[in-house]
Amino acid sequence: MKYTKVHQQKWDRFKKEVLKKKKRLHIYTKWSFQLDKNTKDGNLRITYSIPIQIERDGELIERNKQQKIYLKNRTFKDLDILLSELQDVDNRVNKLRDDVIENLQGGDGDEIEFWIEKYLNRDKEEIKSIGRRTIESDKSSLYDYLSWLKDNKPNSLSIYNLTKELLLQYFTHRSKVGGVSGKKWSNGSIRTSYRRIRGFYNWMARKTKLELEVGKLNNMDMPKVQVVTESFSPSEIKKISEFMNKEKKHREWGWFIPMLRTLLLTGCRLSEVVNMKIEDIDIDNREWYFKGKGSKFRKTAFRDNELWKEIKSRIMDKDGKMFDKKYVFHMDYWKQGFKGIKGYKKGTKGIKGDYELGFQIVDYQRRFTTSGVYHKFKKMVEQLSLNEKLSPHSCRRFFITEMLKKTNGNIPLVAQLVGHSTWDVVRMYSKSVISEDTPTNINLKEIVSKTN
Repeated sequence: MKYTKVHQQKWDRFKKEVLKKKKRLHIYTKWSFQLDKNTKDGNLRITYSIPIQIERDGELIERNKQQKIYLKNRTFKDLDILLSELQDVDNRVNKLRDDVIENLQGGDGDEIEFWIEKYLNRDKEEIKSIGRRTIESDKSSLYDYLSWLKDNKPNSLSIYNLTKELLLQYFTHRSKVGGVSGKKWSNGSIRTSYRRIRGFYNWMARKTKLELEVGKLNNMDMPKVQVVTESFSPSEIKKISEFMNKEKKHREWGWFIPMLRTLLLTGCRLSEVVNMKIEDIDIDNREWYFKGKGSKFRKTAFRDNELWKEIKSRIMDKDGKMFDKKYVFHMDYWKQGFKGIKGYKKGTKGIKGDYELGFQIVDYQRRFTTSGVYHKFKKMVEQLSLNEKLSPHSCRRFFITEMLKKTNGNIPLVAQLVGHSTWDVVRMYSKSVISEDTPTNINLKEIVSKTN
């Protein structure tokens, strides 16, 4: 064909439309159309890759080899028609690839472990960009499920045994008995695992050779897990309050207490507090705008004067000049030395260099880690003889419970303050806000008297 600039523009538009429609149809297999300009009508072909095995140093190594298929009834004149046939083309390519994979495997190709490996390597065979963290999370979830199958359901290792009933048994086991670490799974852990296993199944179901039902695992009822809503007891919160007032200027605890106060009075997550940035603070209105869990934007106000004083002192100096740093809670703590109580000897004047008495570490470009704050919190719990099950997340539970009391059980408001998209989790805390002064019965005489 006589290929002109107009032909090139039409071909470029066609390729863009193909990519858009592939995305709409969830077609991620790597294949593409190619134009043979040397033919009379502009013949079209599909290029894709198939796995092959080559021997190297006595070992079989899997590699990809490019394949081409000419479309007999489609030419450059049929680009518009071809756009409507993308799903058929994808099915054809997948069937050819599945046949090769089945031959390489030498079996029926229904082992779940085999398809998990394929799924974890899909970023190498599909056009969809997949992040490393996504792959690692998929790997953790799928191999945990596979491990449970091998231990508890060794006769159900086929992809055709992957059903809602089997998954329910798996999630129930993890919620009541626990995982490898022995820790029982929370609702969040179960939902995360379910989403990843469901995604894996739907990915397989798009393989035409397997004849699986797309969406078979969708809308599954999860096992009910008791959500922990208990937090600090009145005596424990009193101890913590006295501790913060007493130790707020102490070398060992000075950096930790402002973060603890922020956790208690805002209900924010630990990860949100350690990542608090100066640029997200509205100093005039004493408000903090930030991106929370699930990339949801929200704000919280620093109405407590003591808390705002601590926050502001980490944003600007006494002259009102902004510090040249990114994070509000930058790295600033004392490293223990050999002398004094745990290296923090009271009354010493040695700063930044007295190795025996401890030395100060300051880095304006780094923030504290969630792990560092968590371990400091647990150290406080031990020192004050509090419930050893308490964690930084207990501060969030404390905030939710107290705000429900303060707002007379305004669940929608509290859910918005803590960044929950649904009211279900906050509603579970409502049972904890009943006190001795809370009316738990109605007065029939009083109600009747109002009707007269």
